[in-house]
Amino acid sequence: MSAVAVALLFALDARDPDGIAADEIPLVSRIVSVAEEYNAMTSNRPYRDAMPSRVARMRLAQGIEGQFDPDVVVAFEAILADAAEDYRTATREDFGTEATLSSV
Repeated sequence: MSAVAVALLFALDARDPDGIAADEIPLVSRIVSVAEEYNAMTSNRPYRDAMPSRVARMRLAQGIEGQFDPDVVVAFEAILADAAEDYRTATREDFGTEATLSSV
């Protein structure tokens, strides 16, 4: 299994580890878990509107120790705290799929 596949599997398990010790979950998986959860909360869904960034960040902080790695949440918050709103909500022009793919 590729390293990417393992990281993604662990990222899913990071939310419900089924007995996996936190230090056994790769760091990249813990980062993906926090980023994915933030994205889910701040994106529009068919069943609800996007949550404001400040509310999503508060919910991440509430998940420290139980659901998320505290160090990852602190680092994530440090990045977002001083970021512009278009960065926090991924609405910056250079965040589009086309821009991402053209730079690869």
